[in-house]
Amino acid sequence: MLQKLKEGTQLYRLRCVKVPRSTTELSEHSWCVSETAWPTAIYMFVNSQEHLPRRKIHNTRDLPLDITLALQEGVNNINVHFIPGPAEQKNFTYAVAVEILTFTSLGTAKTLSQPLPAAESQKRICGRLARNSEDEDDELSIVSDDLKITLVDPFTARLFGVPTRGSHCEHTECFDQDTFLQTRVLKCGYRSAIEADWRCPICRRDARPQSLIVDEFLANVRKELERTGRCDGARILQIKADGTWEVKTDDDLASSDKQTPQPSRIASKRKPSTLEGGSLQRPKIDRSSSTPARVLNENQPPTVVILD
Repeated sequence: MLQKLKEGTQLYRLRCVKVPRSTTELSEHSWCVSETAWPTAIYMFVNSQEHLPRRKIHNTRDLPLDITLALQEGVNNINVHFIPGPAEQKNFTYAVAVEILTFTSLGTAKTLSQPLPAAESQKRICGRLARNSEDEDDELSIVSDDLKITLVDPFTARLFGVPTRGSHCEHTECFDQDTFLQTRVLKCGYRSAIEADWRCPICRRDARPQSLIVDEFLANVRKELERTGRCDGARILQIKADGTWEVKTDDDLASSDKQTPQPSRIASKRKPSTLEGGSLQRPKIDRSSSTPARVLNENQPPTVVILD
């Protein structure tokens, strides 16, 4: 049956994921990045109508089950029964929930991102530098008074336009907001876009539109590069503990690689043994094998095998 999708349309999906047996509560951002996994034997009824799971054997991977057309106004009854196999009883169990998908325009999706103030972003960066200095080991100390942040979008390999990442991401690197959302736009006739991957392309954490943040500090860096005409080739941002920063371009990185001395070739510790006369010692060949080699007797005529 065809479904008309427009802005504001909602779909209801029944989904099942694997969780460790020790799990007592599953957060929303952990749920949305978990892969769908149906038990071997599961029976699902929505308002007394049986629904079959969308399994990997038919869809390349287990997919959520759309139950929108089976719902009715008022109270809906969903019954799920599954019989765990021996392997499914050991280390994990299953969690089942109903997801609500809301279709929206690209412009509306962009407005859902929350801004991260530049001062707050710089404060977090300085905090990371302070933690790195405190965590230095006495036995192994790496001297580094700056933090390097990649300015390249992982999709286009160019400088990002609007620096964006998930609110649960622990890294500072960003991807381009427009490129990320454009790759997940639902196009006419492309049903699989509904199962789009809303995970961060860098760390694979929650990156749904409402979970995205725009780093205004990196956005200001982008504006400064535009003003000075240095967008082309910008690759790495070096930030010092005092908040000052410097951008490294492709040319800077190439020149630094040329100036870096190549490591000297390390001589092998094992030297060839020599005799007193200076000639190289002939290697000994161990012929004591469990399966003796076949030796051809010179007086014995060769054997000819004829293949039909």
